[in-house]
Amino acid sequence: MKSEFGAMYATGMGTIEPRRKANNNACSTDYHALKEGLEKTQRFLQYDGQVMRFLAVEVYSIHPPYFPKVEEEIRQRGEDVYSLSNGHGFVVSANAKRYALSFYLASLDTEVVVQRGMGHTGAGDEPMMIMKKSRLAKNWREAQRFRVPPSYYNVEDFHCGEIVDCYGRLFLLVGCDEKTHEAYRSTYGIFQNEVPLIAENEVNVVQPIPSQGDGFLAIGSAQDTLATVYGMPKVTKDYKKIARLVCLNHIHCMYNIDHFYLLEIKDNYYVQKRLWSPIILSI
Repeated sequence: MKSEFGAMYATGMGTIEPRRKANNNACSTDYHALKEGLEKTQRFLQYDGQVMRFLAVEVYSIHPPYFPKVEEEIRQRGEDVYSLSNGHGFVVSANAKRYALSFYLASLDTEVVVQRGMGHTGAGDEPMMIMKKSRLAKNWREAQRFRVPPSYYNVEDFHCGEIVDCYGRLFLLVGCDEKTHEAYRSTYGIFQNEVPLIAENEVNVVQPIPSQGDGFLAIGSAQDTLATVYGMPKVTKDYKKIARLVCLNHIHCMYNIDHFYLLEIKDNYYVQKRLWSPIILSI
């Protein structure tokens, strides 16, 4: 059956339905498996290489407002949220992290990755891949409990301004590329109304450096003070230099692979000093 499908697709003659039994036109045992395989082959021949690409931002609520702080700033300026949002009734912050959502027509798979900015290496951030290329179920909560069969996202389910539930993470579609615009308009009769991104006023927070006697912090040396301030680089101590200076003062020194110890003889006892925590060791 599959060997004949290429000729049937090229000529437009025949059907993708598998053959039925001669008696009462009943389905064979492998009817549904053959039908699914033929539908995959037809989608591959028709849609190979066609991808619908969307721009999305992550939100934490399924209902608007998604960015109440931005909407409050717009209202304080006397502007209309509805007109600024192209009729959507909500706004999206331009400072929100952006994601690229791709839908592959040939396999009906969905992929979500982090969209990096220009010159951003992403070192130390979350992985690029949020969801690898696979089928995405709309009712995944009910399907994983085997209450209902899974209902997967299709090309008609993606619209700018709507939420895509990716296994608990909510992604709001805010735009798409020109090929996706044209494909939806010409093939499906759907106009993708993009959601504009509104710039948010950023306030640079400057952390003050506390001084000795300020507040309840037990502030000692200048090195300790800098180490307690968020964002300030911690000052490291050169223990080898300390060891050289201590040994010059005829105080016994001892090293191991991890820590540095100072040993000083006091009344036939060794006083072991490690990181300002003396421990008395008997000789």
